[in-house]
Amino acid sequence: MVLCFEVPLNKYLVLGNPIEHSLSPQIHQFFAQESGLEISYERHLVPLESFNESINALVDSGYLGFNVTVPFKEEAYKRVDSSDQISLEAQAVNTIRVDSAGELHGFNTDGLGLTRDLIHRHGISVTNSNILILGAGGATLGVMGSLLGQNPKSLTVTNRTREKGEALVRRFGGRYPSSNLYFRDIVELDGSYDLVINATSIGLSGVFDLLRDNVVKDKVCYDLSYGAGASFAAWARTAGAAMSVDGLGMLVEQAAESFLIWHDHRPKTDLLYENLRANIDG
Repeated sequence: MVLCFEVPLNKYLVLGNPIEHSLSPQIHQFFAQESGLEISYERHLVPLESFNESINALVDSGYLGFNVTVPFKEEAYKRVDSSDQISLEAQAVNTIRVDSAGELHGFNTDGLGLTRDLIHRHGISVTNSNILILGAGGATLGVMGSLLGQNPKSLTVTNRTREKGEALVRRFGGRYPSSNLYFRDIVELDGSYDLVINATSIGLSGVFDLLRDNVVKDKVCYDLSYGAGASFAAWARTAGAAMSVDGLGMLVEQAAESFLIWHDHRPKTDLLYENLRANIDG
């Protein structure tokens, strides 16, 4: 007599609130098909006050991994049982792997996704560049370590709240003591930067109007948001940027890094990026 058992599908989720806009299921299903893997990957809306309870229940239900988006990356960092170096620096986690013992291991792939998109897809130099980052929130925390790891000539942070921006500079300055890391008030900025990265929240009113045109004119500009949400990328084009790119490629590349963590295989990304780009641009 032959006994047949149904093998459970490898189950993954992206956790957030809101979450209906997430492209992660589409991205990871594409990667799985290209890699010959069969997985389940879906969106999951987590109540704002119930992250720990939700993820504990999901682990008990057999999920093997999670992507974490706003506003839960800091809570995910506090919940996991171990973290990689980038997560420790950012104190934020966007990827969780569940091991056979039910332990949660945290990673942050945002910075790797950004630098890979900048360097390999768009040919944008980071090493020996003067970089300006707009914003000192969670998005900036997630990419600072990877940017500094590329040895820029300088990295300047600007933020509406000086105290928050200066605290971020002190924090990373202690970890990267040889880096030229600065805080500047937005009205103090000039045209000395090679690469300007927007890491502020979507639609942050009034910030772009405070930037002098020469901050972005003839510069390379990158918006961590993508599609219709990339208001900085659109503004920079009208202000005369030499190149203005949104964060769609970063989204794809950070997802590929998550896929690697879960499946020990990094998928190719170019075809997926081209398909998503065509869909978004219409």
